[in-house]
Amino acid sequence: MTTTAWPRKATTATLTLLLTLGAAIGLGNTATAQQPGPRGYATVILAPHQDDEILRLAGYILYASDQGDDLALVTATDGGATAVRQKLDLAYDQTVEWRNREQAAAWAWLTDGRGQEPINLGFPDGAVQVDQIVAELDRLYAEMPGKPELYVATWHHDRPESKPGHSGDQHPDHVATVQAARIMAAKGVTVRYALHPGKVNSMSGTRYEATTPHQKERLAAAIRSYGTIGKRSVSALFNQLQANNGRSRVTW
Repeated sequence: MTTTAWPRKATTATLTLLLTLGAAIGLGNTATAQQPGPRGYATVILAPHQDDEILRLAGYILYASDQGDDLALVTATDGGATAVRQKLDLAYDQTVEWRNREQAAAWAWLTDGRGQEPINLGFPDGAVQVDQIVAELDRLYAEMPGKPELYVATWHHDRPESKPGHSGDQHPDHVATVQAARIMAAKGVTVRYALHPGKVNSMSGTRYEATTPHQKERLAAAIRSYGTIGKRSVSALFNQLQANNGRSRVTW
């Protein structure tokens, strides 16, 4: 498990972490690109595994980083249980290192180098517990000024729209991540959830996607960063992400 003092910067640039809880984002809206400039927002992206953040929230990360928001990425598990490990004949620890390397490169592209250095909590892939995630989030939030919003790179496993066997929402690590986020919401943190990539065109929610040539180039580079393990694991989802310009659909 990785323990990390806040903040950690991926670059030498200095960003001040401020939290301004502005007007709530409504459902069914489309966010459009604007000129970069600090809004004073701070957001923690919570992903069950490496690659969930790009598959579920690429559009939002591109948008928020270009607004000057301060973004942190927290991944709950080590990601070592991927089936690609056997295909590449990798040791478990090596798999974890490669997955972290892919994620860090993709994160740098999506945030254009302005995001916090990714934090991996390092809990076992497929076996993370709700209380483990909550304990680490409590520790991180205690180090942060204010209460940054929490964007969860998965969706509600227990809603009718989330069908068993259809989406990653039913994966035990995804379920634990949602349950941990709900506990954080009960503590006063503003929480939003990201739909499965297969549902971003069929369900309502705030839509974010790459709209400028610059954002589309960064998205393409981020997707290429996942070429060794991520794309081999869920190639169809990455192809869909590219075709949809990194579309994210976010709900409560």
